[in-house]
Amino acid sequence: MSQVSFWVFLSETSGLISTLILALVFLGFLFEKLPPAAVATAGAAGFLLMGYVSTDEVLQVFSNPAPITIAAMFILSSALVSTGVLDAASSYFVKLAERRGVSALILLLLGAAIASGLMNNTPLVLVLIPIVIKMAQSLKIASSRVLIPLSYMSILGGTLTLIGTSTNLLIDGVAQQAGMEPMRMLEILPFGLSALVVGSVTLFFLGPLLLPTRASANETLDDEAIEFMSEARIRYSGEHEKDAEGGDRPLSDFTALSRTRVLSVLRGSERLKPDPDLLLTRQDLVVFQANQSELLTLREHPRYQVGYYKQRLEPREGASSEMVEAVYAGDARSSGRRVSDLNWFEKGVGVVGISRRGHNPGPELAGVRLRPGDRVLLDGRSGDLSSILHSESFVAATRPRLRPYKRHRANLAIFTMALVVALSILNIAPLVTLALLGVGVILLTRCVEAEDAWNSIDGSILVLIFAMLAIGQGLENTGVINTLVGMVSPYLSDASPLVVIFVLYALTSLLTEMVSNNAVAVILTPVAISLAASIGMDPKPLVYTVMLGASASFATPIGYQTNTIVYAAGGYRFSDFLKLGLVMNVVVGLASCLSIWFFAMR
Repeated sequence: MSQVSFWVFLSETSGLISTLILALVFLGFLFEKLPPAAVATAGAAGFLLMGYVSTDEVLQVFSNPAPITIAAMFILSSALVSTGVLDAASSYFVKLAERRGVSALILLLLGAAIASGLMNNTPLVLVLIPIVIKMAQSLKIASSRVLIPLSYMSILGGTLTLIGTSTNLLIDGVAQQAGMEPMRMLEILPFGLSALVVGSVTLFFLGPLLLPTRASANETLDDEAIEFMSEARIRYSGEHEKDAEGGDRPLSDFTALSRTRVLSVLRGSERLKPDPDLLLTRQDLVVFQANQSELLTLREHPRYQVGYYKQRLEPREGASSEMVEAVYAGDARSSGRRVSDLNWFEKGVGVVGISRRGHNPGPELAGVRLRPGDRVLLDGRSGDLSSILHSESFVAATRPRLRPYKRHRANLAIFTMALVVALSILNIAPLVTLALLGVGVILLTRCVEAEDAWNSIDGSILVLIFAMLAIGQGLENTGVINTLVGMVSPYLSDASPLVVIFVLYALTSLLTEMVSNNAVAVILTPVAISLAASIGMDPKPLVYTVMLGASASFATPIGYQTNTIVYAAGGYRFSDFLKLGLVMNVVVGLASCLSIWFFAMR
């Protein structure tokens, strides 16, 4: 085949190849072998390589206001954390629970929903998790009964305003690129409020029946029965190099030092049975399980090096080395990757042990793929540990405080956030302009340190968004969106607007349960706009439908980030989300669709 005919072939089959690339991207999201941002970037590169999207069009993606607004809102939200606003509110609710009982917990959940409409709900949920657990303990309620409701209420609260979730801002940005007018701050409030009311009532009545009674990961952090998998090597130095007879140390010497359960001995690629008479050599790696007390006892012994370290750094002058036990909550950059491939350990931080509920997490520490809910013992210098705990998704039991609260600037942070929201509601200026001005104010007044502000931005989300915007442009260029709309339109052309809304919402919600809601939003928003044009509908109600459907992720712990976080902290099983989440999907979906039909189409 000549070069010319090859390019003709690519052009004539562009729709088929584009659909195949999109299917591979969605499969990548579903199986989670790579972080979603990496999968989306590879898909965007495929469109660029095939010539279905030009370099100029890829660069134009960065002019979309949505990602910039999302990043600015992350920083504004971080100011409320760094100035102690959320900490003060949380302390108030803990004290209130002692006086008012369950009503204080209900009030907190409603407050979380309202706050989620005004700030990014991910840091909000991370801050509230330990508070909700303390309240549950004071009320003698298992935290597993309240952590899923915390996530669900934050999701419902995110549907109240344009800035409630990054998905809302992204859909508005895609709609603007399609020629629609920018949305107002409270434009979706009637639909989100309907979903919030119906969802809250469902949680109140069905939650006690369908939620499990189970101790959370945080509640059992000090439980001596919990065992960590760890590993040890013989230190060959000084008097500990050999025993009195000049032979290597027997495995029984190792087990005599502490009450450990040896799982295996790795000698190169060979796995040896843990025979007490086995002589350990310099190359051997002893993989064992022990509770925390026994593990720390063994770690102090000079004969053995315990834990996994890429490099061991001595504490700097004025710095100290310490250990932190934390619960891993899942992160797009590190989920599914081996411990040995994570860049945390380039800083000298090591993993002393990993505990996974129900089974052994791996053959050795270096080969473990972290999962939400894993409890990890990290060792290193204080500053390095602080950096990791700040940048990764951990719910920490003991952690160094990153920085002192700037409580004397709390009022300024509240005023800045409130002013951005108020001016946006009054339509004084575009939201992206107001958000950037707000960021400038809190940085100049040091409500949040610049380093903390940058760390608050979830780069993986921004990369995912930019990559999916490029994929969306490629699908439009190759006619895939028009083809899809052409296939669906004949079936919906004579249907009532309410039926169209129901069908689009169901499709959006189903895809959101399986893959990233931001990816679903980018693909389905132009489909909704084109579908509205083809059947003679106003596109705005269908855009609202995608917006609410992309946030209606209740049935799985992977469809929405706050679900993943509480999945880790609450010690839940996957099925725990299905029981209540499927009901929530149905009732919230009905409320959302009916309210869109009633308020936006009549």
